[in-house]
Amino acid sequence: MTVPGPADRGSPILDHAGILSDDAEDSLRTPIEALKDDLGFEIVVMTVPGFDGVIGDFSQEVSHEWGLGGEAELFVLMLLVEDRRRFEFHVGYGAGRAVGQGWLTEVRSEQMVPHFAAGNFGQALLAGVTAIDEQVRANADKLRHEPPPRQGPPGGPPPIVWVGLFLVAAACGAGGWKLYAGR
Repeated sequence: MTVPGPADRGSPILDHAGILSDDAEDSLRTPIEALKDDLGFEIVVMTVPGFDGVIGDFSQEVSHEWGLGGEAELFVLMLLVEDRRRFEFHVGYGAGRAVGQGWLTEVRSEQMVPHFAAGNFGQALLAGVTAIDEQVRANADKLRHEPPPRQGPPGGPPPIVWVGLFLVAAACGAGGWKLYAGR
């Protein structure tokens, strides 16, 4: 599956798998929109029937393509892949201290999986959205509002270049050139 463009996203709930009722989408939309209005925190729920590839890579592509959570990346993407029977959270940089992966794993296991097992996808996703909403509001002071640090190009040479330069400089400073010159 290709990543839908941002223009295709008219709602915070994208049910490409067609597994959510209108009532389920409405119940998800209310807390999601309130959290975005109140704290600028974005939750996106996406279901897909399936795709080839790595789920984490797909989540990363969606979050970057859509610019989720703004510059500070204040978001959680909730992705359900129906044919793999998999559900994943993708957490933005600015959200990480308020809703960490360990906590989200507990939410998935304890609050969502029982609903998934019963085939009630709407209730499972609502349990996750509700838990995230409560956690973010309780830990709003932990949200990072600055953009993530830049990594790799275009900020300069890759880290391996710096390691190589350091090793050369260390060898020169420790008499490394004399080892080669005298033999």
